[in-house]
Amino acid sequence: MLLRTPSDARLGLRADLGELPLTAALELIHSTSQSGSLRVSAALDAADLPLELHFCAGEVTSAAILDWTGLDALYSFPQDVAAGQAAFWQQPTPAAPPLAPFQNLLGEWARLSDEWPRLCEQLFSPSQRFYGELDPFSRPGGVSARWITAFSGQPLHEVCAQLAALQQAGMIRPVRRSYEWDTLVLPPCHDPQEMRQSPVLRLLDGQKTLHRLIQRGLSSEDIRAELVGRVGPECLFPGSGRALRDWLWEHGPAQRELLIA
Repeated sequence: MLLRTPSDARLGLRADLGELPLTAALELIHSTSQSGSLRVSAALDAADLPLELHFCAGEVTSAAILDWTGLDALYSFPQDVAAGQAAFWQQPTPAAPPLAPFQNLLGEWARLSDEWPRLCEQLFSPSQRFYGELDPFSRPGGVSARWITAFSGQPLHEVCAQLAALQQAGMIRPVRRSYEWDTLVLPPCHDPQEMRQSPVLRLLDGQKTLHRLIQRGLSSEDIRAELVGRVGPECLFPGSGRALRDWLWEHGPAQRELLIA
């Protein structure tokens, strides 16, 4: 799943990420001071994860996973992609400051690509809610790393590291099957055949939150399994980038739990 071709742009690079590492493509664009858009699609276990980077004179000036933008989004994308595609489209780009100096950006991204799997093994995902006596975890229903990041402005990975330390110390505990993404409202499905086959898609009406669907008898696991492969450039809603990334993080531990059960 590559993102749409930009208008008035010229293809400068197309690569299979199983053959050309993503970092090599980034270094090439940087070393030749190119401007344009790099569209990446990582083939993960449950679904493809898209990333779009904009370059100005070889520097990364913006990054996005669907509607989730900035360094948090970039650093959540696996830098070492085993399978997927990338395409760079050359086009004039308005001058903009880089997100970070290029080599610093690559180094921090590499560090967090190693750290994220360990954090998510413990936390499940940034959407997982936790409860404890400490504020703000004492709020009814608990809070997630996503919630804290939105209110504090801290980088997501820093918040997740803090939650992991608190959980390890026994100061917070996960609220079973309670996630920040269950507040999302998804657009309805208009494909009659898909709706007949899926109890999840039948209930999407553009008004109910996913939490309401859970109250109607669906499980969070059913919702995740049904929707994770549907979200992409052609199926967007507010919060789609964060939801897709969290669902993919949650997929691995969820599958292991099913095998154990």
